[in-house]
Amino acid sequence: MWKQNKPQKSWVSEIATWTNSREERALELLNGISTTESEAKALSQATGYSQDELLFTDLLAASNLDIWQENVVSLVNSLARGENSQLAEALGIKSSTISNWKSRRQKPEKTHKQGIYVFFGVPSTLDIEEYPLFLSLSPISSEEQRLWLREKIDQLSNQTLQQLFPALERLLKEP
Repeated sequence: MWKQNKPQKSWVSEIATWTNSREERALELLNGISTTESEAKALSQATGYSQDELLFTDLLAASNLDIWQENVVSLVNSLARGENSQLAEALGIKSSTISNWKSRRQKPEKTHKQGIYVFFGVPSTLDIEEYPLFLSLSPISSEEQRLWLREKIDQLSNQTLQQLFPALERLLKEP
């Protein structure tokens, strides 16, 4: 689905549709929980990969993608309009370099790694040269995490919010 530029928000529901399962089960499948025979067959038909490829092949490793580059492209693509220049300024590079990264005409230099961590609020314990952030279903950057929390809080019913509020207030209270 990533190769087809499908938004990550749709991955779980699409897998659920393909496998005729609940979204909770689809999320388990995306997180690597073993598939049933019928799920493997459905996933194979939907993706064009054989069941053996899906079950026994590291498709990411087999793709020969540059994880570092794809992570940077993903992070840069998450920027709001006008933020490319802020990133360029923070990294001490030209805005055109950011555009070249987005279009994959130029690979980001690894000398910018620390600046990218800081700018996007990516935890420094996460090695973005090895870990495929671009495939993550969870928000990675600080801004994406804040947005995710806001969306989830906005979706809560009044009753649920009232039940959760005391715990959230304790967790988020200033020290």
